[in-house]
Amino acid sequence: MAEIKFFACWEQADGICTVINAFEALRLKRDATIITDCKEKSVLFDIDTGLNVHPVKGRKRFGKPFFSYYPSEESPLKDRSSSFKLSTELIIFLQAFEQIHSFKIQELKNVGDKDQFVAVFVADYFKLHKIEVEEGYVIVKFFFHLKETKPYSYFYKFNGVLALELTVTSSPRPIKSVGLGELGIPLFTAEARIPEWTQYKYGTEFASEEQLKAIVEDIIRTYKETEYKLFGTFSNEAVTLPEFQEEYKTMSDFERQCNEMRAEIDQLRMECESENTKLKQLKTDVQLQETVITARKEHLNLLEEKIEYYENLEKDNDRLKEEKNQLKEENLRIEGEKGDLEVKSKIDAAEIQRLNAKGESGLLKKLFHKI
Repeated sequence: MAEIKFFACWEQADGICTVINAFEALRLKRDATIITDCKEKSVLFDIDTGLNVHPVKGRKRFGKPFFSYYPSEESPLKDRSSSFKLSTELIIFLQAFEQIHSFKIQELKNVGDKDQFVAVFVADYFKLHKIEVEEGYVIVKFFFHLKETKPYSYFYKFNGVLALELTVTSSPRPIKSVGLGELGIPLFTAEARIPEWTQYKYGTEFASEEQLKAIVEDIIRTYKETEYKLFGTFSNEAVTLPEFQEEYKTMSDFERQCNEMRAEIDQLRMECESENTKLKQLKTDVQLQETVITARKEHLNLLEEKIEYYENLEKDNDRLKEEKNQLKEENLRIEGEKGDLEVKSKIDAAEIQRLNAKGESGLLKKLFHKI
């Protein structure tokens, strides 16, 4: 992807230098705020070399504007790579991160642990900042003065500052990593990767300030409103300066103790949840047993009712048997009496017959006697 000089330093009347992009420079030129027609009146300077530059419109229909040296002036970096001929991704991220005042960084080695990150809160920043080191100078994409970090100890570990290097393919030169480390400036290097949803909505190229603004605002929204993290590596081991060492040790010890306590609390919470689960299971088991006992009691009551019913039937049966026996005895008595009556009746009949016969005989005798 083609690289261009998209940023330059604007030296204002009060002597303050501000980094601006080529769109902003062209707008300042149109408004007659700055003059770029001649080198002598130029107030725009190349960040890398300090030479005068002027903004140039894109040469193609969809080309980006850029900064160029004045004619007949050669850069001392000719035929050498410049750290500020920037790719589109870097331009977009540089525009976005100057408006992001808090973000999360996470080392790639910890990418599997979602809690191993550092939240950075920015007090002040410098874009494309030149820093003097032992072997000359280096320029970092961003240099942050920190307001605070989470965990809090990292503020002291970082000596209250952080350098952010955004790359597309290459890593920072050793002079940058080593030089900043010796100064106590931690250097976090991250890939300038545009989120996929931003690419889907806007693409990765721009030809106008409006297109650039739309892409930048979407990236800002991503980092502010989501849990999006900047993944990368610390390219140096910055020394903790003496004035921060005691606070760093105190705070890191405190955070370590807090983490141990949190781990213990989490363990106790897990054990408590486990015991609660067991208790709930026991309650469930007790309720189940109570349901079984209730069902068995109901069944037992039903059996007792049946037993009582059958006992009553047995009593009724015994009573009926006794009544039956009594009836049989009564029947036998009646039968006996009937037999006796029949015998007596027969005797009485015979006696009657005898008496009748006797009476008739006497009567006849009397009759004959009269005759």
